[in-house]
Amino acid sequence: MSSPAEGADNVIAFIKKSETSYQMAINENYQSMSSTTFKAVKGEMKVQVHYYEDGNVQLLSNKTVEESVQMSSPAEGADNVIAFIKKSETSYQMAINENYQSMSSTTFKALRRNLPVTQTLIDWHKLHGFQVGKDIMNRG
Repeated sequence: MSSPAEGADNVIAFIKKSETSYQMAINENYQSMSSTTFKAVKGEMKVQVHYYEDGNVQLLSNKTVEESVQMSSPAEGADNVIAFIKKSETSYQMAINENYQSMSSTTFKALRRNLPVTQTLIDWHKLHGFQVGKDIMNRG
């Protein structure tokens, strides 16, 4: 997000959360920065998710939001800024969740091959019976 104008009264709210789960093979980073000039609120939200089990899938997303807010008193202004940030972040996170749901049933399916190049299914449980499987197992 660009820096605030010189001499302007600004309040900046910065939210960041990072999480890593080795058991679930995922890294997640979320960050949000909102700035208010007591006339308007401007914010930017960023998400980075890296899923690395059974492949390598990353999501990088960001969204900028801006809105005028009513600030007849400091208390009302603070309440309105907080409500705007909450509404914006909730909407953004819901959109990302919906996108994930549709991607898992469409995009990711389209990326996978139905059959290998040989056009036959591989029985992975019988792989140890093949010479290549024995070579791989002996290396470990």
